[in-house]
Amino acid sequence: MTRQLQVHDDDPGYIARFKTATLRDLSTRIDGMDALPVLQMSVALDPRYKKLKCVPREQRDAVWDNVSTALADFCNTNQQGQSDVQQDDSTDEAAEPKAKKPKLTLLLADSDSDASDEETDVQRTWTAELARYKDDDPVPETENPLTWWKLNSHRFPVLASFAKTVLCIPATSVPCERLFSSSGYIVNKTRAALLPENLTTSLPV
Repeated sequence: MTRQLQVHDDDPGYIARFKTATLRDLSTRIDGMDALPVLQMSVALDPRYKKLKCVPREQRDAVWDNVSTALADFCNTNQQGQSDVQQDDSTDEAAEPKAKKPKLTLLLADSDSDASDEETDVQRTWTAELARYKDDDPVPETENPLTWWKLNSHRFPVLASFAKTVLCIPATSVPCERLFSSSGYIVNKTRAALLPENLTTSLPV
């Protein structure tokens, strides 16, 4: 977008003023957005635009750092959730006696080290997936990114799950606003007694 709004020597005066004003307004809007890191991550996780050509070159490493940080948080949260489920299952089955471990195993085993080994394995997995994803060539712009992630989930199981949580965020509120506008034409003072099922069939899907 910013490339198209650059002023050229052959631009008429009013076009140059329009481009300058529009670019200045867009810059202030984008710089002040709290959602900018999420938008940048969504571009990085889109296999069509993962080279981040729309992001200044000096900011691309920061974008990938944000992706790595968010992916690490995602993995830690999922791992914590799985451990909570396992604890619940263990409490439900507490009545059943468990086989005792040999004393030598108990002496040599370290629960903290076992947990840290699992965390290390998970981190090694998503780090390798992210590196492979970055090395792959971008796909054509005609490809559907969600379909691509579905087809390649066997190659990037952890990264694919994380990408779905980012790419599911709507990029614009226009569809929602259009729905509210359509409902305003249907539900008015003269049609305020519509039943929910009739209203649902009247609104566009």
